[in-house]
Amino acid sequence: MHKLNNHSLFLLSLNRFCYDVGRIISNKYHLTVNERNALIILSNIEIDSVKELSGYLSISKTNISKVLSSLEKKALVLRIFDKKDKRFIQLLLTEKGKLTSNQVADEINELLKEKLSRLPGQIGEEIRKLIEENQKLITNYSFKLQKTK
Repeated sequence: MHKLNNHSLFLLSLNRFCYDVGRIISNKYHLTVNERNALIILSNIEIDSVKELSGYLSISKTNISKVLSSLEKKALVLRIFDKKDKRFIQLLLTEKGKLTSNQVADEINELLKEKLSRLPGQIGEEIRKLIEENQKLITNYSFKLQKTK
């Protein structure tokens, strides 16, 4: 039987952490994983098409359409179709969508700080320092994801 090394254990822990945070956020805000991720992307990138959004989320255009329909029903997203060509749409977060997206991002950050800062010993101390430094960076600068080509 092979023993897992520290790197493997770290990756498993990170995966579990991401799953737990995702579940907490999804349950609290009544969002599926794809809805939550779409909100985060739409709050950071100007998306020009369903195809582009499906690329960011790595899900099919059919599933993206379902996600967008659900987000519209929840009054979080507006889809504005081009009158000449229905394939082209403009995706906009509503005020409720912007608020929800900001709340989700803040909560993810708080959960990250809470869980990671509880790690024992030197690694816990290093992560606490890293979180504090990143908080300053995030607070002082606005980051936007760059569009993929």
